Amino acid sequence: MESDKNNIARLKEEADISTVVDYLGIEVHKKGSAYFILCPSPQHDDTRPTNCYFKEGWNNVYCRACGKSTNAVDLIMYTKGCSYGEAADILWELEGKPSWYYVRRRRRKKKEFSLSKQEAQLIGVHLPGTVLCPSNLSPVKPDRPMRSYPGYIGDGYLTCRVEHCNWHDFATEKQLRAIAKNKAREKRESLRHAGIIAHRLGNPVLEQVFSDMCGECDSILSR
Repeated sequence: MESDKNNIARLKEEADISTVVDYLGIEVHKKGSAYFILCPSPQHDDTRPTNCYFKEGWNNVYCRACGKSTNAVDLIMYTKGCSYGEAADILWELEGKPSWYYVRRRRRKKKEFSLSKQEAQLIGVHLPGTVLCPSNLSPVKPDRPMRSYPGYIGDGYLTCRVEHCNWHDFATEKQLRAIAKNKAREKRESLRHAGIIAHRLGNPVLEQVFSDMCGECDSILSR
């Protein structure tokens, strides 16, 4: 049997980083064939998604500014604030639960409720990826305006640092489930109404599109 380390190494090697980024709800900016995000490294206080990127088929993200490559397990660990083993387990699930993965890491607890980026966009739920945290108050406007907001405390300027976050920092799983299901019900009803209108207008293509989107809402409600 392969060792625990070798199994995780294989997980990282075969990972699709775009799937991981999508699962984590990280904001992405596409430029040409590259997808840019804020550098996830805790040592890099990145504020502009212009240096850290990945491409289709990659298993990691690379930052040209700090020179660090971040693999899928570390990206999950940094973003969700979980342990290395928990991050590996999540990646195992995202990769379709390959049978060769070390058995003792297959957790039997109920799978956590989650939304993909596309599902969240469909029902109108915003999954946070970063948040600005106050770090300094200065009487002089900083040179990096994207990192600062004009302060309302005296005459100074409030400088903020970017911190990675996710929905766990703002809500419990029960709360996210309730929000998502309420939004999914509302969206499903509006899509059904739109589908009825498309049917009356004799547009079967549009009617099918609305029907498929209703199916996605039903999928969320069934979890």
